[in-house]
Amino acid sequence: MKNIFSTIVSFIIILTFTSTFYSQDSWKYPTRPGTKEWEKLKSKEEVIQAQQIPENILKKMTTEQVFKAWLDLPGRVEILAFNTLQKGFDVTRSRYNVVDELLSRKNAGNIILDYYYLLSPLKLSSKENVISKGRFITNFAFVELLLAQPEILDVLSQDQRRSLFYKNKGNLERKNSFSRKEKDFFWLNSGLVLAGRIIEKENSMLAEKVQLKQKLSKALKRADIFTKSEFEELSNKIRSYNF
Repeated sequence: MKNIFSTIVSFIIILTFTSTFYSQDSWKYPTRPGTKEWEKLKSKEEVIQAQQIPENILKKMTTEQVFKAWLDLPGRVEILAFNTLQKGFDVTRSRYNVVDELLSRKNAGNIILDYYYLLSPLKLSSKENVISKGRFITNFAFVELLLAQPEILDVLSQDQRRSLFYKNKGNLERKNSFSRKEKDFFWLNSGLVLAGRIIEKENSMLAEKVQLKQKLSKALKRADIFTKSEFEELSNKIRSYNF
């Protein structure tokens, strides 16, 4: 499984970090990978600073614009540089002000959910090469990880969470239908984490809980389902779970 993460990282190194979800009034990072200005950055601190949005601009941006800026954030790929996905996400939140701003918006859940409903694993087959497929898989997984954050799940209504669960459940089935590299553990993992966290949140509000093993519950908090037993247990729970 670690080898698959290495494969994803190799995809990301050569990405251009562009998004077709942008409109002309969206924030554009003036210094980005591939530019001469980026090559002049000499330290990690300078790289981080180059990806900050001025606070006076950030606070005036709509939630949709903030979300688009997160989609276009070069530093978003640092999620993959840590032992667990949740740790990587938390680090990007501490480094880049667009992440914290997005999570603080009360309507962020609606914006992200609308975007997720437009995604389909089946679109992977239309990608022309390994690079474009890697970009698609990574973006898909990052959006699922974003949706799995407590700040996002908490602002969604119960109906929205349940609808998201079934949408994600269908996506997992489609991801599993792929073969070899396209059946990538990275976006299977993100889908399992999202579904598992929805189940846990719903169960916390029910008189009778569908208990997950303590080890699996900890894996969900890390956002990493590494072992075969964790993978199989959670997959079975999701397949059989209905609200």
